Amino acid sequence: MKKAIIREVRGYIIAPHEMGADYHNQHGAHWINELPIANPMSVYEEYKAKRTSWGINALGTVVVEVELDDGTVGVGCSIGGEPACYIIEQHLSRFVEGQDPRDVELIWDQMWRATLPYGRKGLAIQAISAVDLAIWDCLGKLRGEPVYALIGGKTKARLPIYATTSRPDIAREFARGLSQPLVVFGRTVEPLWEGVAIEARDKGPNWLDGIGAVLHPATLTHEPRPLLEARAHGIPIYATETCGLSPSDYRPLNQFRSE
Repeated sequence: MKKAIIREVRGYIIAPHEMGADYHNQHGAHWINELPIANPMSVYEEYKAKRTSWGINALGTVVVEVELDDGTVGVGCSIGGEPACYIIEQHLSRFVEGQDPRDVELIWDQMWRATLPYGRKGLAIQAISAVDLAIWDCLGKLRGEPVYALIGGKTKARLPIYATTSRPDIAREFARGLSQPLVVFGRTVEPLWEGVAIEARDKGPNWLDGIGAVLHPATLTHEPRPLLEARAHGIPIYATETCGLSPSDYRPLNQFRSE
């Protein structure tokens, strides 16, 4: 691969009503906004019904272009909008411009360490991610390879997938023919377990065979007993730790694992 230097990094925003990297910016009704999905603000009744009510989509999308001295342009996007653009162009750019894009790990580490006084999560990480993605895109274009080939290549011929829905019956229909169909439940613990129990009774004891419940961590901030009951009924539980909750919020999840 020929040597190249990063000439410039640029941050952009998109129209506020467009979805971009934020899947909460939906046009019209959508289950991601209409259903009472557990979230960090669920403890406040006035913000419990919709995540958009407390501004989960307030910042919008940031799009980053990293341009090399040969004209190659890599693109990355994340959440963060105008605040992320400011961080990228006024702070992070000094660790990117003039650098060899092949030093992507060095660039990331310097961006990470430099933002520690105000970062480590949230907006700073979203800004870093957009820049990082754009650099990897540049590397893939320079080498004429997909990014997965740059980071070690394939580990398997096929990847498992799951259907995201609040309706296990619909997911089951969508997943026919898959060897390991999964269902993502996004509601709070109580209606989650009631829904599973009702579906299991209505469709017979073996209806949920092969279906797992993938839970948002916010559902685990309550008493984990319903999850233990689900496991006792043979329903596999997969918890995704991706919400930016504080470490103390994971105690119920740890209790669930230990039991």
